[in-house]
Amino acid sequence: MNSTSEKIIIPEHSHPGFSYVYDIEVANEVNKNSDFAPPHMEKYLLDLQAASGRDFSNLIRVSGNALFFMTGNKHIQLRKKVMNTLGKGQIKEWIPVFDLAIDAAILNLKDAVNPDIVADFTYPLFLETTQRVLGMRPQDPERFDHWTQQLQTLLQPLLPLRQLIKMEAGFGDLLNQMRERDTRANEESPVSLLTELMDFKMDGYTQDDVLATILVLYGASINISQTMANVVWHLLSAPEAIRRCAADPLWVSNNLEYLIKIGASPRYIHSISLTNKTVGSQEFSKGDNVLIDLLEVHAVGCPFAKEKNWTKEELADDAHIAFGKGIHFCVGAFHSRVLIERAIPKLFANFPEINKLSDVPDVSDQKQTVILNTLKVSLNQL
Repeated sequence: MNSTSEKIIIPEHSHPGFSYVYDIEVANEVNKNSDFAPPHMEKYLLDLQAASGRDFSNLIRVSGNALFFMTGNKHIQLRKKVMNTLGKGQIKEWIPVFDLAIDAAILNLKDAVNPDIVADFTYPLFLETTQRVLGMRPQDPERFDHWTQQLQTLLQPLLPLRQLIKMEAGFGDLLNQMRERDTRANEESPVSLLTELMDFKMDGYTQDDVLATILVLYGASINISQTMANVVWHLLSAPEAIRRCAADPLWVSNNLEYLIKIGASPRYIHSISLTNKTVGSQEFSKGDNVLIDLLEVHAVGCPFAKEKNWTKEELADDAHIAFGKGIHFCVGAFHSRVLIERAIPKLFANFPEINKLSDVPDVSDQKQTVILNTLKVSLNQL
């Protein structure tokens, strides 16, 4: 199959009955307008628990401490505290840690028998940098990472009861691992988010709530690995001149937003219309489930089928909302940007002859995100 002409991801209404947004101006307004709010997942789970007689206390704890699902004063206070660690200026303090992690991932890839950008480079980078910034080291990393990846499933609307029951047990295990973490003092600096939140005084915000917040942020941060792998795919599919440019830190920095736009892993942003409202030419009714389709909003369509021209004009068309807009702008955006900006040129500088082994991407069937399961490469080391 020719991946430049045949669609791997087919645009479709994955959630019938929802109102889809395909226009970037409408999407920006929906993201910022107070007449649209994130789904109230905590209330949904509380109601479902009461109606079904099932125990969803772990999922309720997790969703009640997910910034994406929050509104009101708690959201404002917690977001402000989190950004004291993950904000644009603060994340730069972690650059030495990031650079060491990138160097280790380069060596990891070089030593791999069958080099895989996902397994040997982008995923280890996500693990090391996110665990350091958030302040967590799981006791059973394999089981922990399996369930934290299910956090993206939790973002999908209208999950069936049987899936929620399965996730309830899994997230109970995650929270127990968090409670049993190593609590010995860490002399390293900068200070992790977990340490900062443990000292955070907010009414009704318990230590279990802190652990749930960290857990949610950890699960959401896997987008870093997924987006970086997608970016590498596009660069490996580009003309040789562009692949040479990818080894230049200045070129990557200047074109970072375009790379994120075409490689961003989130597919949708979900919100609820709180009133009857017209935005641009699109009408919404109170209670509508609204899905912003990021692939269409960014005019990417199937990201693995549309051949890129890499012209100055195309590179300049870099407006995107991959991290959202407004009060729910992704708190991990600056971590993602700094890591991608620094990792990509090091990858291509260390492996100037790198090539992907297949023109057909190994794409996950996950509806909520654009994920490469694997990206096998030949390093062609000299």
